Amino acid sequence: MSSIFNPRVSASINALADLKLPKDLHISPDGSKVVYALDSFSRKDKYAVSSLWIAEVGKNHSARQITSGLFRDEKPRWSPDGQSIAFLSNRAKKGESAIYMLSIGGFSEAYPVAKVVKGVKEFEWSGDGRFIAFVSADGSEEIDETGENEPIVFGGEDKSGNNQRLHVVDVERGIIHTLTPLEENVDLFSWSPKALELAYTVPSPGSESQISGTQINIVSADSGPSRSFISTKGPITSLVWSQPDKLHFIARQTPPYTKLSVYEARIKSKQYGSYFGWDGEAVSLHRARDSVIAHVRNHSHEALHALGVDSQSWPFPSFYQSEYEITSLDAFRKSASDDFTLVLARSSPQVANEVWSVTVKKSGYALVKLSSHNSSFDGFRSKRISATGPDGWECDGWLFSPKPVTIPRRLPPTVVLLQSHPALLSFSMGPHLDVAHLTAAGYAVLCPNLRRTTGDIGEQYTDVLAILRKAVSKNLVDESRVTISGWSDGGFLSSLAVIRNDFSFQAVVCGGGIVDWGFVDANSDPFWPSPDIPSLFEDGDRSPAWETLAEKTRKTPLLILHGREDDEVPVSGPLAFWREKQRWNGPVQMVLYPKEKHVIRDRKHLIDLWTRVLQFYDKRLV
Repeated sequence: MSSIFNPRVSASINALADLKLPKDLHISPDGSKVVYALDSFSRKDKYAVSSLWIAEVGKNHSARQITSGLFRDEKPRWSPDGQSIAFLSNRAKKGESAIYMLSIGGFSEAYPVAKVVKGVKEFEWSGDGRFIAFVSADGSEEIDETGENEPIVFGGEDKSGNNQRLHVVDVERGIIHTLTPLEENVDLFSWSPKALELAYTVPSPGSESQISGTQINIVSADSGPSRSFISTKGPITSLVWSQPDKLHFIARQTPPYTKLSVYEARIKSKQYGSYFGWDGEAVSLHRARDSVIAHVRNHSHEALHALGVDSQSWPFPSFYQSEYEITSLDAFRKSASDDFTLVLARSSPQVANEVWSVTVKKSGYALVKLSSHNSSFDGFRSKRISATGPDGWECDGWLFSPKPVTIPRRLPPTVVLLQSHPALLSFSMGPHLDVAHLTAAGYAVLCPNLRRTTGDIGEQYTDVLAILRKAVSKNLVDESRVTISGWSDGGFLSSLAVIRNDFSFQAVVCGGGIVDWGFVDANSDPFWPSPDIPSLFEDGDRSPAWETLAEKTRKTPLLILHGREDDEVPVSGPLAFWREKQRWNGPVQMVLYPKEKHVIRDRKHLIDLWTRVLQFYDKRLV
């Protein structure tokens, strides 16, 4: 029977659409509790909703809900005395977030801290609990809630009307002071651990954007004038004022800006430098008393490094590692101790997204599962596969298999899933839970780890084929029942299977796929080196490069999926690919999802996408 008509598969698809994702974890000042927001993987309406939860650190399945889930409540932060929680919510106005306060231990309702003109995106308590700093834009309070009738302005001489400004609100009196001038566009900020001062980032003077660098300024919360601290050559992605004379931030290294690294700056001397001796890319920074936890993502694991601990010395080795992807975390350092308590949001192939606490000591660490949001999912099996490419490159990947209900008579059909970047193990492999919904339908999924390369994209495609052939040689994959799929630049790779005859794929899915790399590169991160990747268009006359290959290629069935409002990979490229593929008289279908951007998140559209992909595969493989 076709997988899509299996009632068990249909129920699984609906359950996956409602998968719960913990985020915004924050440990209480005494380290005993953690508060976090719980999001859904998909959204049922234009405005997604989320609820707040509290769990006791170190206690199994102790999570309990504290807000209704009727609004978008997110980014909860404990007050320094641990008596209340501030959070962002759109309960007053859809599409706009304001700061709300909720007392813990009583039966009081959440109330707004102050009337904010426009939506708040970030906020932070001062160390003494008197103030909350936040960033929001100035402007009229009369805003079109749908956002559909608002003009969108890019560039120009006068951009100050859209600038984000730094404000502080007196929590007790509700009085707001604006600390930065109209011409400054504030991005990140952090309170001093001892004084009523804030460090904040703005684009370097004279730059249209952060392409020319970032400046860190320091300002008094008593509305004193700001002073320039230091400038960097690239954007800053995380900022923490950790000790009175130390400030940590994440930025790209000097040209060619290939790596996000952790930097330490000294307030008095105005000097800064990066931490060397680590592999991987820095993801985030988290203050834990007078130290900082650096979250660094490596090719094969996540690593946490403690900075500012007297008993440790440079290059500060990791004190905790995880082979699974960590999507959110916070840390607590015990008083007069080098022991840490961590709370993590993570998953594994066998366990869907949950919240865990970790007590880290010199003797080791213990992991405790605090939540049970997604206990109904069974997960899937995984096996690592390594291979050597034709150029000698050692490549690897993961083969995920469904848990068999009965002893299988033959190997399941296999989908080769191409990820944008090397992916750590998790339940959420792929932008649309691809592994979870495919294995639930009885498919095996092969996920090659693609090398990060600035050379020919053919190197990555060759790696994919090397891993696939290794899996076939080990009798893990049925060579006659293999398809290939990818999203974004993975979609570009999967589209190569249409115009190349290196392997007999039975079908191809190209989702959010890049076709014209030159056009996408114009919209990409200017701090990442441009890859020397051939477009599917020839230079000069812009005629499609695949025209000359049309007579030689197999008529491989192709399904193209794309968000209609995709602003990362404009839909014009995939449309051209679809039209050209039609000229080959090969089977091709294109589906555009209205009001969706680069990743599909509307619940109805997600279920349509999953169902359509399974029908496409079932017709050719089952």
